[in-house]
Amino acid sequence: MATIINRDGKYLVRVRKANFKPENRTFDTRTAAKQWALQTEAAMANGSWVSDREARITNLDSLFRRYIAEIHGVKPFGKSKLATVRSTARRVGHVRLSDLTPDFVLSYAKQRASEIAPSTLNQELTYFAQAIDVARTLWNAPLNDNPVRAAIGVLSQIDVVQGSRKRNRRPTDHELQTLLDLARGSWIRPMIEIAVETGLRESEIHALKWSDVDFDRGTLLIRDRKNPKQKIGNDQLIPLLPATREALLREICRTEQGGRVFKDVLRAASISDKFAKLRKKAEIIDLRFHDLRHEAISRMFEKGMTIPEVAAISGHKTWTSLKRYTQLSPKSLSTAFAKQPASDQPLQL
Repeated sequence: MATIINRDGKYLVRVRKANFKPENRTFDTRTAAKQWALQTEAAMANGSWVSDREARITNLDSLFRRYIAEIHGVKPFGKSKLATVRSTARRVGHVRLSDLTPDFVLSYAKQRASEIAPSTLNQELTYFAQAIDVARTLWNAPLNDNPVRAAIGVLSQIDVVQGSRKRNRRPTDHELQTLLDLARGSWIRPMIEIAVETGLRESEIHALKWSDVDFDRGTLLIRDRKNPKQKIGNDQLIPLLPATREALLREICRTEQGGRVFKDVLRAASISDKFAKLRKKAEIIDLRFHDLRHEAISRMFEKGMTIPEVAAISGHKTWTSLKRYTQLSPKSLSTAFAKQPASDQPLQL
């Protein structure tokens, strides 16, 4: 509860709330004092409050705490990024800012390289560097430069960190049919069918609600699609394609309407876990659920769909990001070439 006291024309605010240390601040006007009190109480209630004591950046723990509270609090990180940032904070939180040098980062990276893949380490250090950039720019953290970003350049040269490798794995028709046969009667079968046709991510399939499915208009609303700049509210309406429509109609016949379509699957991560077990049972090597997104997008192009048409379903904003998911088969390219009209013009040598 907040108390405002007038002291010689100044307004002292005292905020007391269970599980928090008392917070005091003085303002020139009652309006400013009241506004700060309301903002402080709201931040304490939603878990984003960082006191002045905690906000002073003396080590990496205080830096990461403020980074999560203020940056994630305004523009939420994805689950993967938030988990990675928290994991890094636990590992290096004890380090004082004065001890954060490129040499320390190199030693840390070499130790982590024995535990995780180069691409994963690259992502971890990139998030680390972003937090340092924010602290230097916005909070005047006592750092002349960004030692993490400087170290990444050296680590990249010696291949300790690498960008994620492009996958080009597509299931064969036999592999896909085997998986569907083994999944008969399981909740993952319709998910496989939807993923192969639409290219939806496992999180997007998991989040589908019956209210997002419009059988009459033939549309499917995908909420909060992945986007580097905007995820929350980045909804997209896509066509309800034939195989997806059939899969959902089967689901609607055997489940109660309302809420999520696959409400018995509690976590999106359960989809890839279940798929991995199914793949192992089928004795299929090196195939992931996310590879079905590659398959779907490649099939769309092989059917003759244009880049804008494919992007309208896949959710990609640029051809650069879309082409990473495109692995056209030689057979489809030969077929497309055969359909081209022969030129009457002789070849000029």
